[in-house]
Amino acid sequence: MAFLIIVILIDAKVRPLIRTLAASQASNLATAAINDAINEIMEEDSVTYDDLVTIEHDEKGRVTSVKTDIIKINRLKAAISTRTSQKISQIQNRQIKIPIGSLFGSELLAGRGPRIKLYINLSGNAETQIINKFKSAGINQTIHRITLDITANIYVVLPGANSSTQVKTSVCIAETVIVGVVPDTYANFDNPKVITQK
Repeated sequence: MAFLIIVILIDAKVRPLIRTLAASQASNLATAAINDAINEIMEEDSVTYDDLVTIEHDEKGRVTSVKTDIIKINRLKAAISTRTSQKISQIQNRQIKIPIGSLFGSELLAGRGPRIKLYINLSGNAETQIINKFKSAGINQTIHRITLDITANIYVVLPGANSSTQVKTSVCIAETVIVGVVPDTYANFDNPKVITQK
């Protein structure tokens, strides 16, 4: 009876730590899956800055507007979101190793000792957001970056110790240097999320 109680107490203490450590390793796997998904879509579609953005000038060559192609942007977002979710769901029966020392919650023992082998399954969904970033690059020069922010909600399935975590990452998908002043009052952004950096 006493042995059973000890086992139950140890299990109650160790299980949350296993969930935490597994979620951490799952985040690394999910981040790699997200990057793979982005790279694949960008290569398959051969997306360039000019595919997504049109810079208009007046008769004197001055920049009058910067327009993003909202249809292409939305297609790109949907493709990356779908591919990311597929990549994450393909992580099945993936082996992870947790050092026994890390289960005792001691900084001295963290990462030490024999490793316990566990197998995890991942599932989840991804949300994407396109952000336009403008940054001064010198006299009459502005860097325009189109950044893709991805938030993935990951569900980690372990033997008797399920958990969930959230992974966020940001990737630049297109960039150019605009020569000439970009007037704030005349710039036309189909995507309202705009960040201006001096």
